[in-house]
Amino acid sequence: MNKFILLLSIIFFFKVANAQQKEWTMLVFLNGHNNLDSFGDLNINQMEQFGSTDQINMVVQRASTRTQDTQRLFITKGVDQNRIESPVVQSLPRVDMGDYKQFIDFVLWGTQNFPAKKYFVVIWNHGSGWHSLLNRLGMAGGPTADISNDDYTNNKITTVEMGYAFKFLRKQLGSKIELYGSDACLMQMLEISYEIKEGVKFVVGSQELEPGAGWPYHRFIKRWAQNPYIDGGELGTILTEEYLNEYPDQSTNPFGTTLSVVDNAHVDAVVENIKHFKRELLNVSNKTLLANAATGTQSFYYNDYKDLYHFMMRLSALNAPINKSVVESLQISLMNYIVNYVNNEDKPNAYGTSIWIPSYKYYYEQHQSAYSELAFEKETGWSEFLRTIH
Repeated sequence: MNKFILLLSIIFFFKVANAQQKEWTMLVFLNGHNNLDSFGDLNINQMEQFGSTDQINMVVQRASTRTQDTQRLFITKGVDQNRIESPVVQSLPRVDMGDYKQFIDFVLWGTQNFPAKKYFVVIWNHGSGWHSLLNRLGMAGGPTADISNDDYTNNKITTVEMGYAFKFLRKQLGSKIELYGSDACLMQMLEISYEIKEGVKFVVGSQELEPGAGWPYHRFIKRWAQNPYIDGGELGTILTEEYLNEYPDQSTNPFGTTLSVVDNAHVDAVVENIKHFKRELLNVSNKTLLANAATGTQSFYYNDYKDLYHFMMRLSALNAPINKSVVESLQISLMNYIVNYVNNEDKPNAYGTSIWIPSYKYYYEQHQSAYSELAFEKETGWSEFLRTIH
């Protein structure tokens, strides 16, 4: 394409995008600096089945192992599913996609150039929940590191850094991000949503591993485009439903399908009830009973990530001597917090949010120091309970 024509095309798309404040802008921080790179093409092609609409901007910062540049794309409707057709509106030298400051820069750039009433921000990459993959493999010294590892720099965005990022974005934007999503594994944890609560209204993510293809963008965008005047909880619910439609059974997802959306307006109530719940657990003299309840709780790829609601169910099944009103209060707050969840027969007891309950003393000792950095631990002292069962 003639460079002058390409420049005019880019200017045209910016003018179209900025013609009015739309209802939504989706900003996808797509880190292909790893072995997921080819799936980035797939997901962008899925977006291009519809493209940005009169009420929805779709913008992607795409890093790939196949180019020296990091590209910012304005997603338009395409016709060729074998190539990306959306225009590059900005090209940058290779960006460290594991640097949370680069994530902030992209979101600020996106909100300035594609203004909307509500923002859906996505981090697309590998995820490992709240803790470090390095530590999980028994290698000492790794920081908490939940998402967006960049193979070129070995940098990644930690849970604590996510908290910094969204708090800063709220200050700059004057309001919270409507919906944040981790298109990544293992990220729907109470510890993570509490860390980012200052800057995010709703959070969508998976308790379990995701397939390489991740979210079915074509499925949920189709429904979203038909009704863009919805809030983050409703959009997250559409995404969870279409995720289950895409991966209904083991033949489509060997890891077990889980996806949920939570409302951070209720996370403080959950955390307050966790504090009361923890005190009840500390008063139980039979710590073996508590350890057995934890061992039998629904876990995920990392067996120290446990479903919180199922843990309470296990305690009830084992007749743990805990004040029923405390348990009921926590259950009610969780029902308010968890807007929607889906699972399949492989993860029948995944009810929407995980919490750290290591089954082995070794894992507790490996991660406890890093855990102390999290806002959730500082507020609840949850590790006091964890220490007693080891």
